[in-house]
Amino acid sequence: MIGLVGKFIKYLVAFVLIAALIVFASNLYHIYSFGRSSNLAYTPVAVVMGASISGSTPSSDYKARLDHVAYLYKNHYCNIIVTTGGPEVTGGSTEANVAKSYLVTLGIPPGNIVEAATGVDTYQSLVAVKNVISGMGTKRAIFVTDPFHALRVSDIATQLGMVDFSSPDVTPLSYATTFAYYLREDVAISGSQIVGYKFLSLLEHGSGQ
Repeated sequence: MIGLVGKFIKYLVAFVLIAALIVFASNLYHIYSFGRSSNLAYTPVAVVMGASISGSTPSSDYKARLDHVAYLYKNHYCNIIVTTGGPEVTGGSTEANVAKSYLVTLGIPPGNIVEAATGVDTYQSLVAVKNVISGMGTKRAIFVTDPFHALRVSDIATQLGMVDFSSPDVTPLSYATTFAYYLREDVAISGSQIVGYKFLSLLEHGSGQ
C-alpha cells in the first residue's frame, strides 16, 4: 500500500511539473508574439509606462518608450499623453515627472501631458492610469512599453476595465538582458494566473490600490 502511495505521489509530482513547464512555455511564446504585434488605432490618450531614471535623466529603454509615444502624438494617434511611475525617488523626481520633462524637449506641449505618478509597480501604475483617464471621460488608451512588457500591461489594463490598444516600442537592449526580461515577465504572468496581479502587487510591496 505504501509503495502504491509513493508511486502515485511521484506520478502526481511529475504531472504537475510537466503541466507547469507547458504553461510556462506557452506564456513565453504568447509574451514574445504579443510584443511583436500592434493593434494601433486613434485614441484620446496614449499611456507610456515608467522605467528607470538617473536623477532627471530617463534610461535608454525609457527614452525608447518616450520617443515612441512622442511619435504617436505627432502623428495624431492621440491628443493627451499620460506618463506613469512613482513615488518620489532620490532628488525629488518621479519617473512620470522625468518623462514629462523629456517629452517637452521633444516638442510635446506640457499642457497635453498628464502625470500619473502614484504607482510603484505595473499594477499600481495602471490603477492610477484608470483613475486619470476615467476623469477624462474615456477608458480607451494606447499603451506604450517594451515588447516583453506589453502583454502584462494589456492583461492588467483589460482586467481593470480599460480598452487596450498596444503599441510596443523598439527597445535598445542586449540579447542577454532582453531574454532575462522575458523570463521575468513569464514568471509574473504565470504567477498572476494563480493568485492575480493585485495579490502579487500586495505581496511585493505590502500595499496596493
